[in-house]
Parts: sequence; C-alpha cells; structure tokens
Amino acid sequence: MTHWELATTETKPEVFGPGEILDDGRLDTGEYGVAISAETLLYGTLPDVRAYLEQALAALPKPRDGQPLIVVDRDRQWAWIGTDAQLYDDDGDPDGDPWMPTEESVHELVDQVIANPGAAGWTLGDGVKSLFTEDDEEGGLMVGVELTSGLRIGLGDPIRDEAFTQPWNPLPPQADDHHLAMDALDQVADRINNSY
Repeated sequence: MTHWELATTETKPEVFGPGEILDDGRLDTGEYGVAISAETLLYGTLPDVRAYLEQALAALPKPRDGQPLIVVDRDRQWAWIGTDAQLYDDDGDPDGDPWMPTEESVHELVDQVIANPGAAGWTLGDGVKSLFTEDDEEGGLMVGVELTSGLRIGLGDPIRDEAFTQPWNPLPPQADDHHLAMDALDQVADRINNSY
C-alpha cells in the first residue's frame, strides 16, 4: 500500500474532469478523477467517485471534542493494583524479584486490565468497544482501542522499555512495584487518550 501524508489542511484536492490528459492517457467521457498523490489518481464515473469519497468520510471517526477514549479512576486503579493485579517477575514467581515495568510485563498488566477494565478503574469512553494489545513487529508494545464502528485506534509509536524506566532513572527508594505499575498504567492510558 502506498502511503501519502496529508501535510496541511491548506492542501486542496486536485479534481480532473472528462478529457483531462494525465500520465496514462485521457479521462474518458463521464470519468472524473481525484488526485490522491502525485502518483495516484482515484477515478471513475462521477457517482462512483462521489460514493467512494462519501463512504471514506463516513468511516472516519467524528471529532471527540476533548472526550477521552478511556477514563481512569486512579483510586480504584491503585486499589486494584494492590489487591487483584498479578505483579510477577519475568519467571512468574510472586515471591521472586520485584516487578519491573518492561514491554512484556506491562503487556501482561494491560491484558489483566482488558480482562476486567471496570475492576481496574478503567471506563471505556463513548463509542469505544474494547481495548487491545499486541506486540509490534519491530519490538515494543502496541496498545489501543477499538471503536464500536470497528475502527482500531492504536498508538502512533509502540511503547518500549525505556519509556517505563526513563522517568524512574535512578529508581527512588519509594518506587516499589505498586508505584511502578501505577505509573506504567498511567502512561498507557495517557498515550491512548492522546492517540485520537
């Protein structure tokens, strides 16, 4: 798939009518075209082009006007981390080393939130169907939401280990696994809400 970034709202679409000469020839009678990029032209009959563009506009999400994708009750999240969240070291041993935020451990933690968002203090915003996580092909954790329309909205960039450790470098004495988990989930929630 060819990618073309719309750099500015001042960019005006180029529309071509029947008879226009283009690289590959001339648009036939009844054919209209809309330039998608310098190399890509969407063309067809006027009703077909209009219908396609209207469907594309209808599929785009509406402005949220500041409404968050998820709302976090931090008191409930704090209580959930202390009672129900499974904070294990990499070996899965609850009596092992203290929990540290990594791509893998935060992935596991967010999957626990996904299993029961309400218990973890997470409320899905209006029009949000569910949360999702996945591993990025080049490493890192991808997190996001699926809207009721089926459109998935993920982070622009996956979260990597350093995103979780950087704010705590070096770790202060009070930064136990409870605080680290709280900070990691706050980062994830903030990144999701800023991704729209």
